[in-house]
Amino acid sequence: MTTVTDIYNAVSSMCGDLHFVMFSKADILRYLNWGTQELSREMKITSAIVNVGISLTQFDIVGAISMPPEFIVENYVYAGLSNGQLTRLKRIPETDFWTPTITPVQAQPTGYIVTDYNTTAGSTGTQRRCILPYPAYPPNATLFYRVEYQTRPALYTGDLEILQTPTLLDEAIILYCVSRCKLQENDFQAAQAFKSEYNERRKLIIADFADHSDYEFHNIPDRENYGNTYAWEW
Repeated sequence: MTTVTDIYNAVSSMCGDLHFVMFSKADILRYLNWGTQELSREMKITSAIVNVGISLTQFDIVGAISMPPEFIVENYVYAGLSNGQLTRLKRIPETDFWTPTITPVQAQPTGYIVTDYNTTAGSTGTQRRCILPYPAYPPNATLFYRVEYQTRPALYTGDLEILQTPTLLDEAIILYCVSRCKLQENDFQAAQAFKSEYNERRKLIIADFADHSDYEFHNIPDRENYGNTYAWEW
C-alpha cells in the first residue's frame, strides 16, 4: 500500500532534493492532491450513489434531487414513479427546462438539468448543486431515483495516509508532482518533459481501463424480474 510518505520520497528523489530543501513536503502534498483529483475524475474512480430517493426538496418553484456538497458531475441518472421501474434520463439544455411557462407535474421524467451551486431548502449554509427532473416536478413530490456521480476525493493531510487510488496510478501521480515541482523551480524544460511523461502514462492507463469496459453493467434490477427498460449500456 502506497502512503503519502512514499510519494514524498519518490518525488524528492526524482527532483534531486532528498532533504526537501527546494520543495517542502507541503508543496508535494498540494500537488499530490491536485493530481489525485485530476486522475480520479477522468477515470471515474471516486464514484458514489444517491439511491432510491422518494421526496424531492425544493429548488425555486420546482422539486429537486439535492446532491451532496462533494458532488462534481453525474455519470448516470435514473428515475421512475416506482422503485421497480427506473428509466435512464438524458441531460437536456437549461433553456428546454426553464421555458416561459412552467407547470410542475408528477409524471414519468424523461430528462434532467444540473443547477449551479445554490443553498437549497434543508441545507442552510451549504452550497450544493441540484438535479431537476424534466418535466418539472412539484416540490416535495414523490419520485424514485438513482444517481451515480463523481465525488471529490478526500484531501490528504497526513504523512502516513494510504493513497485512495489504485497502485496502478502511483507512477502517473509521481510524474505529475515532479512536473509541478520543476515548474515551481522555473525549470520549464524539465517541467514539460515530466508533464509529457505523465500524459503518456495517463493515456496508457485510460486505454487499459477502456479495454476492459466494452460494456458497463449497472447494478439495478433486470428487465425479466422487474420490467426495467435496460440493465446494460453499450
